[in-house]
Amino acid sequence: MVVALADVDSAGDSCCHGAAPAGARRSYMHLRVLTCAAIGIVAACGQAPRAGSPWLGDTHARDQAAGAAEAEPEVSSQALVSALDEGLDEGRPARAAVLANRLWARGATLTPAQRAAVVTAVDDIPAAELEAVWGELDPTRAPAAEVALRLALWHAHLGADEAAAAWLARAREAVDAGAAAGEPAPLAERAEALAAAWQEAAQAPVDPALVAVLLPLSGRYERLGRELAAAIEVAAAGAGVRWLVVDTGGDEGRAIAAVEQAAAAGAVAALGPVGARTARAAAARAAELGLPIALLAPADWADGGADPGAGVFRLWAPTAWEAGAAAALAVALGHTRLAVLSPRDEVGRRMASTFAEVARARGAEIVRAGEYDPTGTELEPALEAFLGLDPATNPRLRRHLQRHGRREGRKSFTPEVPFELLYIPDEHERAALVASFLPYFNVELRTREFMDAVLLRRKHRGRVPQVVQLLGSSGWHHAGLSAHGGPAVEGALVVDVFAGDGGGDYLDPAALAFAERFEAHTGRAPGRMAAQAHDAAALILAALAETRGPAPRAAFTRALARARVLDGACGAAWIEHGVVTRAPMLFRVEAGAFVPAEY
Repeated sequence: MVVALADVDSAGDSCCHGAAPAGARRSYMHLRVLTCAAIGIVAACGQAPRAGSPWLGDTHARDQAAGAAEAEPEVSSQALVSALDEGLDEGRPARAAVLANRLWARGATLTPAQRAAVVTAVDDIPAAELEAVWGELDPTRAPAAEVALRLALWHAHLGADEAAAAWLARAREAVDAGAAAGEPAPLAERAEALAAAWQEAAQAPVDPALVAVLLPLSGRYERLGRELAAAIEVAAAGAGVRWLVVDTGGDEGRAIAAVEQAAAAGAVAALGPVGARTARAAAARAAELGLPIALLAPADWADGGADPGAGVFRLWAPTAWEAGAAAALAVALGHTRLAVLSPRDEVGRRMASTFAEVARARGAEIVRAGEYDPTGTELEPALEAFLGLDPATNPRLRRHLQRHGRREGRKSFTPEVPFELLYIPDEHERAALVASFLPYFNVELRTREFMDAVLLRRKHRGRVPQVVQLLGSSGWHHAGLSAHGGPAVEGALVVDVFAGDGGGDYLDPAALAFAERFEAHTGRAPGRMAAQAHDAAALILAALAETRGPAPRAAFTRALARARVLDGACGAAWIEHGVVTRAPMLFRVEAGAFVPAEY
């Protein structure tokens, strides 16, 4: 589910402040923003993304005091350069910006790499510290223009139009002063473009009942876009809200244009788009235009890739959220010795690492971790390695084979299993095949709540083996799981966000109600993606109900930051730090069906 949305993209990225309108779009922003084509944390452009960098600056204190950059007048330029490099390496952006400014004021020359790193550092300065940093700068030398422009953007998103205009004027003055001193002036065109965009936005009245929906309704991802659009329509039926549906085509450029269209039409907010790269591009442009945006795309970084202060929300859980929820559930159920066996690909490794991180944070131990080739047809070697079934390194197995022969010995050997729960984050067909190999290697799986110790001892030649509880990801929640896995998946636990998708009854009343409305609207049953889009629209509606006052977009931003729904298709959902949060659903496989499991 999450993986599919993460892959819905065309090439390229936009991740800091978005693209400038019309003529400026290929200038400063394309040089700085579009170089950030990477999975990870939204950060300053020109370098690999780093944690904590939001669209308009980190609001969490990271560099405690800009004044820490104070340098004595007699300090040499070489010493300042060393201090600058140290500040950049240690992630102290305020210090780096002030030191660079003093070096440029002395006429010192920085390398292109240092100059780019300083511009990057400005994007990383916490918003609450920007004015203090400005007070330390020579306003006629870089990076004064960058800091002033950050402050202009920040005040614009706070609704402080006069302050935003004042800071934009300072940015223009700093650009002019830098140009007079012979410095490059990459911000000049961008500052003018922003001024024009703000003027245009100020002239367009905002309609508090109009929400733009940005989805791929054509192109490669048309089917997905129409599925989500249908779910949003079901959620909004009778709500008195108008939806401006704009086709992004799954393309970053069209997503940026869709944001501009939404802002010009006076939409109070935008919902969408999908896809990691298109979402970043759209969010950056929306942040510039002061248009709140609720992305329907997962983020690949720990903070969720949201910045509610800048009006950027994510109403789709981060990619690895499910793995973290699975680990928390495992520990809550009393399991402390855990293992994870995942596909050898980017998503599998991300899920495995998040599972392990959360499990350890909650006091559990990851006693074994393994991988298998998700594209291969031969799983046996990977399972043998995971279970330690190599006679060269397993003396007990070696002695057993010597006594019973290789063929019979393999059949009768019970491996040492140090874990009590095994997490396998994969789709149902391959996960079922992996699970079915475990009994083949005499790993005893918990197929029922109470296992007969006498029978187990007899089966394993006087040894009572460790019984292993299987825990699967949402990919397991499929009607075909038992057909592929047979008895091996009976009793397995499955984590998901939606009570549907399992081919059985909708035991959750809210999920059933949504499914009935969706099927009446489309003629087909909904999947978990549609259910999440429905709940995202419900959160938007909850925020709109609390949007009041003369500044609808600012009011909506505040309302969405605290929005919650109690009866969503995926259960209760609420916003924390700009990212949707929900309690996971846990199911147990019983007689081939998925039934709710308590935790």
